[in-house]
Amino acid sequence: MKKILSFLFFSSIIVSLSAQSISSGEIRLENSVDVRLQRGYTHSLVFRLQGETFLFSHNSNNGETRIWNLDKGGDPVFNKKWTSGWTNINFYEYKGEMYFFHQKEKDGLARINKLDYDDIMNNRRMGTRVFERNWSSGWTNTLFFVHNDILYFLHYKAGNGLARLNASTDGASIGNRIYERTWATGYTNFAMTNKGDNFYILYQRGDEGTCVINQINLERLETAAKAGLMSPNLGTETYRRKWTSGWDNLTFFHLNGQVYLFLNKPSTGLVHIETLKDDGTLGPRVYERTWTEGWTSIDIFYRKGRPQLMHQKESNGHTKISELKF
Repeated sequence: MKKILSFLFFSSIIVSLSAQSISSGEIRLENSVDVRLQRGYTHSLVFRLQGETFLFSHNSNNGETRIWNLDKGGDPVFNKKWTSGWTNINFYEYKGEMYFFHQKEKDGLARINKLDYDDIMNNRRMGTRVFERNWSSGWTNTLFFVHNDILYFLHYKAGNGLARLNASTDGASIGNRIYERTWATGYTNFAMTNKGDNFYILYQRGDEGTCVINQINLERLETAAKAGLMSPNLGTETYRRKWTSGWDNLTFFHLNGQVYLFLNKPSTGLVHIETLKDDGTLGPRVYERTWTEGWTSIDIFYRKGRPQLMHQKESNGHTKISELKF
C-alpha cells in the first residue's frame, strides 16, 4: 500500500462507482481511492493542514491512531497507541489554524491540540495541547462552527437530553456558556451548515427516526457571546419529521451553489442525498442507492472547491474517496 493512496487520489484515472445517480442530471459519485486499511477504526475524518490533505483514523476501543498524508502517499506518517475511550472527535479551523478536539464520554476528559504539521509528519504528536479539562460524563455529541471570528461549540448528552452551546474568541478553548436547555433524549446524529445568510443545525434519532432542523439566529448568538449573556433559544424550528430507524452519518455539503444532506443506513447499505431547501426543509431527493452494508465512518471534505466523500468500514478497513458531482 506504499503509494496507493497518493496514486489513486491524484491519478487521472477515475473509476465510476457501481452506485450511480438515480437519473440523468442528478448527483453521482466518481471513485478516486479504493483501499483496505486496518480494521476496527471507530472514527475516521479528513483534515487539511498547510495545504495538504490528511486521513485520520482512530480506534476508540484500543487507542490505535494513524494518519496518512494523502498528498504524499505511502505508510502512515503518524502511528500511535493512545489510551482507549476517546469517543467524541472533531477537527475545526479558527483564524487559519487547525485544531483537534477529543473527549471521553465515560469519564469526561476533554482535550484540544493545535495541529502542528512537523509534529504529525515526524510521528511525534498531534501538536501543542492548548486545553484540558475534566467534564462530567455522558457527553455523546460535539460540534463546532465559526461565525464572525467567534467559535461556537455545541455539545449534547443523549442520556438526559442536556444541550449546551459555548462561545470562544480565541479558538484554543471552549469559551463561555451562552445556551443551556434540556432537550428530548436519544438524539444520535447531528449536522450543521450555512445556506446563504442562514445557518442550520439538524439533530436526529437513529433508533426511532425523529429528525429536527433549527434555523439558528446568529445575530442573537453573537450578541449573547459578546455580552456574556445566555440566549433563550437556538432559533426557529423549520423541519420536523419521523423517518424510519437506522439512519446514521448525516453530513451536509455544498455543490454548485446548493446545500445537500448525505445520510446512510450502515446496517442495510441504503444511501440518500436530500436537498436543503431555502425554507429550511428537506427535499427533493437527488440520490438513492443501496450500497454494500457496513459503511460506518463518513466525512465530506473539499478539493479545489469540489466535495469529496470519504467512507470507511470499521469491520474490514475498506476505505473509499469519491467525488460528488453532477
